Amino acid sequence: MVLGEFDFSKYLGRWNLERQSTDGATMDGEACLTRSGQRFDYEERGTLRLANGQNFPFSRSYYFVAESGTLRSYFDEALSSLFLDLRIVESDDKHVGYAVHPCNDDRYQATFTFERSSFTTEYIVEGPRKNFVLTTTYSAFPRRFMGDR
Repeated sequence: MVLGEFDFSKYLGRWNLERQSTDGATMDGEACLTRSGQRFDYEERGTLRLANGQNFPFSRSYYFVAESGTLRSYFDEALSSLFLDLRIVESDDKHVGYAVHPCNDDRYQATFTFERSSFTTEYIVEGPRKNFVLTTTYSAFPRRFMGDR
């Protein structure tokens, strides 16, 4: 699906995921973006490391729909619970999407930046219960050839 000059299907496949939070937590793992008709299915999994040294497995799924200049992200497969309505704009040699999501009294300000061979997401989270910045970098998953271990 092409959004103006932005083609979200270019990001189909597996990605390394590295996430940093200003509260000291880090996450690393992998993400996978697949296509099912007009819907893009996103799944991530890996290890969450808290600032106190505790480690936990994590996983999360989102569903995307690309439509003329927007990329909508949903919490559920039925596409009934909208998370983000990203407006995609061209900026230099990349595409950037912006959206805001209210979560009770807290506010998530999202920026997605799509470059040629990588992309990043940043959430600035502010409110009475939450206050942190969460930045995720996605890099191309190394391709393996037959016989590689």
